[in-house]
Amino acid sequence: MNLVVLDFSGYGNPFDPLSDALIVEACRRRGWAAEIRAAGCGKVAHGCRGRPSRPGRPATGAEPFPEPTGTISATPLCRHEGRRETPVSRIAKGPTGTRSEGLPRGHHGGRRETPVTRTVKGLSGRDGVSVWLRYDLRTPEDLAWVVQVARDLKQSGVRVFPRSEAIEGSEDKWLTARALAKAGIPIPPTALGTGVAAGSLAKRETEGPRRRPWQPGGLTDVGSVPFPLIVKPRVGWGARQTQVFRSAAEPGLAEAVTGEAVVQPFLPHDRTLIAAVAAGRPLACIEDIGGGLRAEGRVGTIAFPPGAADLAARALAAVGLVTGTVDLIETVDGLRVLEVNSAPRLTYPHLPEIDLAGPMVEAVLAWWGSEP
Repeated sequence: MNLVVLDFSGYGNPFDPLSDALIVEACRRRGWAAEIRAAGCGKVAHGCRGRPSRPGRPATGAEPFPEPTGTISATPLCRHEGRRETPVSRIAKGPTGTRSEGLPRGHHGGRRETPVTRTVKGLSGRDGVSVWLRYDLRTPEDLAWVVQVARDLKQSGVRVFPRSEAIEGSEDKWLTARALAKAGIPIPPTALGTGVAAGSLAKRETEGPRRRPWQPGGLTDVGSVPFPLIVKPRVGWGARQTQVFRSAAEPGLAEAVTGEAVVQPFLPHDRTLIAAVAAGRPLACIEDIGGGLRAEGRVGTIAFPPGAADLAARALAAVGLVTGTVDLIETVDGLRVLEVNSAPRLTYPHLPEIDLAGPMVEAVLAWWGSEP
């Protein structure tokens, strides 16, 4: 069988190619031919004008697949003939609050073929090929692009991981919160930004939370989230564009709290736990010391705290993932799930003994094998 790791990471994160290579090596050890293909990205705002896909980069000693006509390595997937805007970005941009799950999939401005359809064509024509999507999503355009590829690959009969629903459910923070809350998984109180005026927030701060009483977790509304607030973009990575507001008087609050933002209370915590799970089996609990937006202290492994492994497994299942990592924090009310990662980092230079890729590959291969 053949595996293509189709990588949409266009931001230069050094851990993405390293993680891709670990997946390829793990596949080869299990008898699968595997290669990496760089697929570019659908993002326009960051100035991407063509990091064209390049031929497969097989792991050392692996033979690249033969190149049939139409294969993606010959297609510059993010140049789009030099236009400033792509079909995906125009759709994804849409009105405020539009989600990628409503994207039309076939017309793309009336053209017969798009970079997405060329990608699908190149892969669907290869017997026994399976596709593992890897990505670094930082904007709604990025998410829409990868989700559309996942859908089209699946519709073309290609086995793909993760599926489009799981990508949306894990990479859109509001959809993640909805899925986790529906499954009864403890999360911080989470609201979707509504563009609330600064004056309303100031009144709320003096009068106390309104509408719904404050609860330790679950979905709520902006008016019920106590200060200090943390405001996150619905699609983002590494705490970029994430802000903390201690009071309604701080500048920029009204602009930050929009329909494209997720709002939560900033819960005090001393560390973040990254729980890696494959097919319900706990792999490693990575402790990252620090209580800020990004934990930047010592990184090491610890035993799973009571309930953490089960909580992470349930969180992954809630968004439709057989494997991945889950970010947890310990609060006075117990463990809370912050995020679910469907394309997680698989390598930690200071923790060479950790093998995440091997068990994750086994879980995905078994999951594909159980598909009808």
